[in-house]
Amino acid sequence: MFLSSTLVAGISLATAASAAPTLAGRGLFDVFNPPSPSSAGTCTSSRVPISVQVDTTAISMPKPSSQGDLTGFLAEYWSTGSTVASQIASATADGTPKKKRVEDTYNIWAQTCYPKGKDNKMPLIIGIHGINFDHSYWEFGYSKEYNFIEAANKAGYAVLTYDRLGVGQSDKPDGLNIVQASTEVEILHQFIQQARSSGKYSKVLGIGHSFGSIQITGIAAKYPSDLDAVILTGFAPSMVTVPLAFTAWSQTLAKDQSDAAIRARWASLPGGSTAMKDNSYMGTGSPSSDRFAFFARGAYDEDAFKLAYNTKQTHTMGEFVTIGDPISNPATDYKGHVFVVTGEKDM
Repeated sequence: MFLSSTLVAGISLATAASAAPTLAGRGLFDVFNPPSPSSAGTCTSSRVPISVQVDTTAISMPKPSSQGDLTGFLAEYWSTGSTVASQIASATADGTPKKKRVEDTYNIWAQTCYPKGKDNKMPLIIGIHGINFDHSYWEFGYSKEYNFIEAANKAGYAVLTYDRLGVGQSDKPDGLNIVQASTEVEILHQFIQQARSSGKYSKVLGIGHSFGSIQITGIAAKYPSDLDAVILTGFAPSMVTVPLAFTAWSQTLAKDQSDAAIRARWASLPGGSTAMKDNSYMGTGSPSSDRFAFFARGAYDEDAFKLAYNTKQTHTMGEFVTIGDPISNPATDYKGHVFVVTGEKDM
């Protein structure tokens, strides 16, 4: 996780309603309540209906029948020389991957924070969180230095953040066949188009963390005129270390999450009871899994880790097997600015 002031400074180079739930006592660790999103801005939030028409990957594998089945699949998937990945997607007679058309409307929880005293003709940053987090990644409540929204508002930027499909306060449809990378890229595209057509913003920028950066890269490739600038964090086009990160997560079916408080929180979210019955919704397996994936030894505050753990979110099997799809084609037609931020300890 990067200091917000560093990211906002980088933006200048690149461009040359409900709050988060109460967290105290909500999980393995006892932490304090996060502050409001931005003392430098005015924020509004709602669940926004987003209509998509997108071709997703036709998956030939069934959902895991149990935790043992999921663990066995993952072991086979990451084994040296494994052909499991190539067997997952259905193919036509000529070997072309089959697609499944998705046409539907999903309610996506979104929040926009404007600098105080402004609501028009300013640059907008759209923030897309990564796996294991929700929109609150961008307003991280541990301390001001982690609050990107507040830093951006102080610098004169409006910020739109949202819970990705299948996460937090947003809808949770089928986690294998619908909540895939291509669907989420299309949702991001719709948010960008709505922002541009509103006439409120002088420019529209995108910032992503990890899987969020993958989606922004997918936007640059598929819709090269969508964004005036992109900021990529926690991301590199090489997938070499992805197996290490995913195996360290000890992916667990959401319904089998060992922390009862987190399991109860997931179930209480919109669509949560359905997701907890859907064996394609997963979570990281333990606090140690989260430390390994996101926190470098000696480089973070313990309370920051505790807050991240207590607010962690689910991800889906559909995201897992299609995570690289948005970066499968180069963004050769994108003409905007690019700012890449890579942490010293990033793998």
